[in-house]
Amino acid sequence: MRVARARRRTLRGERGRLARLARGARGGLSRLAMCGAALVLLAFTTGTLLVVQKRLGQGKDARTGIERLLLGQGGTGILTRRDSPSRGGWTTGSGVPRERGRGDILAFVAVFTGFGRSSAGRRATLRATWFPSSRDALAKFEEKYSIAMRFAIGDADAGAQVGDTTAQKAEAALQAEIAAYGGFMRMHGVTERYSNLPHKSRTFFASAARHPLLSRARWLVKVDDDVYVIPRNLNAVLRRHTPAAGAEQRILLGLIKRGDIYRPDKSKGYGKKWVERSWGLLASSQYHQNCWGPAYAVSQAAAAQLGSFPGSALRYLSNEDTLMGLWSVAFGWDMVNELDLGRKRCREGAAVVYGLPHCAGLCHPEKEMPALHANSSCNLDS
Repeated sequence: MRVARARRRTLRGERGRLARLARGARGGLSRLAMCGAALVLLAFTTGTLLVVQKRLGQGKDARTGIERLLLGQGGTGILTRRDSPSRGGWTTGSGVPRERGRGDILAFVAVFTGFGRSSAGRRATLRATWFPSSRDALAKFEEKYSIAMRFAIGDADAGAQVGDTTAQKAEAALQAEIAAYGGFMRMHGVTERYSNLPHKSRTFFASAARHPLLSRARWLVKVDDDVYVIPRNLNAVLRRHTPAAGAEQRILLGLIKRGDIYRPDKSKGYGKKWVERSWGLLASSQYHQNCWGPAYAVSQAAAAQLGSFPGSALRYLSNEDTLMGLWSVAFGWDMVNELDLGRKRCREGAAVVYGLPHCAGLCHPEKEMPALHANSSCNLDS
């Protein structure tokens, strides 16, 4: 009997070991299946990212590609997406740079301007100081500095008064100015109003990158019509940051800042001009890093990438400078801080001068511009 009991215990023990081995085998198979599933998911995700990056352009990493994909996709009640105007473009005879015999244009500078007497007065002041004052002067300027420069302007707002006149009369006055001086780039499809500045900026960079001549410029530079530009120093600054030949570096170059977000329900007085209607998107009381809006530059590779998206596929903020900062983060651009693109006074190396932080431009441009131009530290060609 004792022997029989011992044999039964041995059999139970063997059955237990077999059961444990079976469970272990099943567990091993489950773990193997899970690992296999994870590998399949990883392969699928990697493949998806590769497709995204192939579609959206080469990024620094997979996260950048996903951020780009999400930038204009999905919906939430917090986000604001405006209807995009038409792509805009160039009118015949708008004064684009002539084709050069050899080498690239270092930069194309768009001086953002508008309609009305105040804008016309600033343009006259610029022509009397640092902006080329005729078609011949524009051509000589380009040869000397490898920089093409034009006033950039869209369409008059037909549904509103333009200062003390109508949109039709404002357009007629602009046409007379174009006939007299040249040097304009028309951005048709973009209505000139302050709230449309983000769309105007996007249209400039996107359409300039597609243009057969302007696409040869290594830098696309946006400046306002109330800043003082020192062309020789601007050439030096841009050359200092120009990627090596063949490099496709995406760069936003400017004077980097951060600042408070002006919410619609809390902004009063001075802050109302810069109210951010999409403040909930940013989940912070401050903006991310961005460049001061009066002057900044975008490399050709970055502009071409931005132009590969239709305007309606992108999210917009209310203010142009913070929007460019947002896009630079989402697209994986390098944001480079360049102090000489925002100096308070003319000094060695200064390329752009304006009255920051008190004014986003010169506080009194028509008075200050001639005084700066009479200063040999500003007018290096005097």
